[in-house]
Amino acid sequence: MSNTEQSCGLPDVAAIVAARRGEMRQEIVRSMAKVRAAYVTTTRDRLLREGFDEFLDLVLGTSADGRREDGRCFFVTGESGAGKSRSIRRLFDTNEALAPIGTNGRVYVPWVSVKGPSPSTLQRLGLRILREVGYPLKLDTPESRVWEILGDQLRLRRILVVHIDEAQHLARSMKSEFERKAVANALKDILEHKGWPVSFVLSGIPTATEIARVDPQIERRGRFLAYPSLDMTKTIDCKIVQAIVRKLADAATLRIDGLTDSLFEDRLCHAANHQIGRVAQIVAGAIHKALVRGSSELTSEDFVNAYRSASHTTGLDELNPFLASDWKELPAGSFLIATES
Repeated sequence: MSNTEQSCGLPDVAAIVAARRGEMRQEIVRSMAKVRAAYVTTTRDRLLREGFDEFLDLVLGTSADGRREDGRCFFVTGESGAGKSRSIRRLFDTNEALAPIGTNGRVYVPWVSVKGPSPSTLQRLGLRILREVGYPLKLDTPESRVWEILGDQLRLRRILVVHIDEAQHLARSMKSEFERKAVANALKDILEHKGWPVSFVLSGIPTATEIARVDPQIERRGRFLAYPSLDMTKTIDCKIVQAIVRKLADAATLRIDGLTDSLFEDRLCHAANHQIGRVAQIVAGAIHKALVRGSSELTSEDFVNAYRSASHTTGLDELNPFLASDWKELPAGSFLIATES
């Protein structure tokens, strides 16, 4: 429950419902919270940190007169389920340089993070950022006015970096030359704000980089990091998958002795479409199944059942990568039956 909801006197309905479900279910929820909190650091975390540090060097750079130079854009892309959102949030939360700053009786946080709205418009995005920094506006505020106010509010609140997650939604909104120019002008107004230039971290699937192409100045100010998919022919990627299984199972106090299939990690990676974040999701789903049946051990059957619950493979074992002998021929990721439009 958020602080705003508490201050308004709203009841914590989630806590009340949880308490009514009995001790066993409450314990499952607590265990799953520990599982979701577990995090396996990989090479991409190091690359993200190094890239972000270089980005901050530019953000904080000054010209001969001592003024900070125009803002920059840092694009972090990867396929859906690559783990971008989690790794970036962790980067911001653990970066000591960006920790809250207390001065003159006030606290300033030099960054803000929002999830890009879908469908996206410049107005909706600007309103969402303003709401996140604590300055809500009426929904009918004109787009140009929204971004004018946004620049001023970012300056007053001393925010240096705005993170926009799911930035591909903004890219998809640029269907015409007019819309492309509008996005370019809005971003440049913030990047080039007199007295307080602000920079952007934009994360999303690869199409998010279309934003960099709307204007040569934005592209010139851009830095780019792409998360690769897992490649199980590489020893380091195999170890990443193994580490995720082990760490998440440990968080739930489950043994993994029974996961003896030599191809288990390969099947898991295929089911996750070769994306780290989706590997963690599938493992968490299997752990949930094990906890529900009251087991102290995570087994291959838990992965079979977790995949069934997350796809349309109930009764279709030949389409379940944890069961099928020809699993390599199956489409990577969850299997969903197409519906007629």
